[in-house]
Amino acid sequence: MTFSGINYLQWFKSKSPVEYDLCRSGVEPLSLQDLPQPLALNELELYGENSYGFPPLLRQVAEKYKVSPDEVVITLGTSQAVFLTCLALVSSGDVVLVEHPGYEPLRKVPLALGAEVLPLNRSSENGFQIDLDEFQAKLSERVKLIILTNLHNPSGALLSPEIITQMAEMAQEKKAWILVDEIYLDFLPSPEKWTALGRADNLIVSASLCKVYGLGDLRCGWLLAPSPLANEIRTILDYVHVEHVFLAEKIASLIFPYLPQIREKNLKRRQENFQLVKDFMEEVAGEGWLTWVEPAGGVVCFPRLLVGLEADQFNQYLREKFRTSVVPGSFFGSPHHFRLGFGGPKEVLEKGLINLKEALTQLTSG
Repeated sequence: MTFSGINYLQWFKSKSPVEYDLCRSGVEPLSLQDLPQPLALNELELYGENSYGFPPLLRQVAEKYKVSPDEVVITLGTSQAVFLTCLALVSSGDVVLVEHPGYEPLRKVPLALGAEVLPLNRSSENGFQIDLDEFQAKLSERVKLIILTNLHNPSGALLSPEIITQMAEMAQEKKAWILVDEIYLDFLPSPEKWTALGRADNLIVSASLCKVYGLGDLRCGWLLAPSPLANEIRTILDYVHVEHVFLAEKIASLIFPYLPQIREKNLKRRQENFQLVKDFMEEVAGEGWLTWVEPAGGVVCFPRLLVGLEADQFNQYLREKFRTSVVPGSFFGSPHHFRLGFGGPKEVLEKGLINLKEALTQLTSG
């Protein structure tokens, strides 16, 4: 295995702070004080049974998706879920199809394992959807895994269950698996109607408590896979670490009953912020400065610059002149786009959007 740097994560972790940060891809972090009901200290323990996941947490995740706990693997967020899936299914010389534009680690993990990674195009001109004819043309006996996000990171576009089912049927003919990262799916009304889970035998789903619930620092994620594959992944976990952090899994389990209330609160905030973004985009699109595909849900969108410069330059201008930052699209393979996050505080978003408009005005004024 050869691990090259993941440019986006290195940039995100090392970038200097700005006053108006529009880089966040989830909602604001949740504190213990924000819970509908505070956790009592006597409910917590520093040790307990969690050899392959804290049993109550396993049952809670299984119940959420109406599956057996044997089909659930608790992971350290969806990043580890992707890593474990690739370790289980991908070998050197295999081919992996990864959506493009896409979240950089989805491509870098199979590359580190010696796989050949081919882009599966999700162009803005096509609403960030997938062309099934192109998908079928790229399938071969060497393809072992296809990696998707739904909702799409960075655009927020939604793939319908019908499209995912068709893709799974095509992939199954080549004995390939599809991993669908659904970390953003709970932003949708009735997310159970949209999940890929159970629609084909070769579909794997990952998700976590991070983006929708503001609980990223618990690092509580999961994989949902048929029992034989889930067992294989649990075996790999023994090579990665002996056990997860018990306290984090205990806290996640205690918070699980409150997830519907937390989600409802965050969806309301999301809708308020999204309206600000939508109004902003209508205004700047009318000036011919930006274009976008309106996201189906989530708290990110992926506008395209129409002002003759790349997003790296635009973001540098924002940072230097307006103490504002977005995520350059070069990290996703689309240098003329940028990812705009709107899950943070409303007042930060309002001022940040004003700054974006002023920057665009200055850059196009001559």
